[in-house]
Amino acid sequence: MRTIIKRIVPTIVLTTFCGFAATSGSPKPTSFNGAILVMYKVVIGHPFSAQKTVIETVKPPLPDSLSSTRTYSVYRDSQGRTVTTPAEASSGYNPDLIEFDDPVSGFWYVLDTARHIAHRSKMPQPLTRPAQRTGPESQDLGSQYMFGVLVNGSRAWAAGGLSLESWISPDLQLRVYSHQLQQQGERIEQITNLQLTEPPATLFQIPTGFTVVDETEPFSIK
Repeated sequence: MRTIIKRIVPTIVLTTFCGFAATSGSPKPTSFNGAILVMYKVVIGHPFSAQKTVIETVKPPLPDSLSSTRTYSVYRDSQGRTVTTPAEASSGYNPDLIEFDDPVSGFWYVLDTARHIAHRSKMPQPLTRPAQRTGPESQDLGSQYMFGVLVNGSRAWAAGGLSLESWISPDLQLRVYSHQLQQQGERIEQITNLQLTEPPATLFQIPTGFTVVDETEPFSIK
């Protein structure tokens, strides 16, 4: 059984580190869980294509650490529609699943390429994307260029040794790099191969031969 619920959209807020199965190297397909918590305001007129690499290292009560690397392809067109392949969630990795967020139609999709099914749900109302802030427990790291785009950096701390360094492009509204560290381990997210051009239109279409299934509540793919 593969369970899927909409992923948690990343924010700059410090969050609890999510571990992974006790394997090293590339992760194996697992159950896929998440939650619809927030949808940010749609970014229009700033298309891009990129690769995103997520590296997680967990320090169990053993001498050796466990490490996992996940790679995703991410796309956004000029209308603000986005595609992530494979679909991303904190609790799972399955190469058969693709996520397609379509604010133009007001739906988000999870495409099951193994079964040719497009699970469709209504998107929640978007919220304003939070600004990067500094305070007593945070530090403004200034600005620099990464992969040809200007990014603003910040570092924040929380109880238990939790820290997060984050670099965000204000124009693209895209987190280009982040490093989250706490006692259990660390998580690095990094955008690479960033191209500021319009992705192929076919990426934002439901493939021919797929059956569209409307979902009105959290659902499972078995």
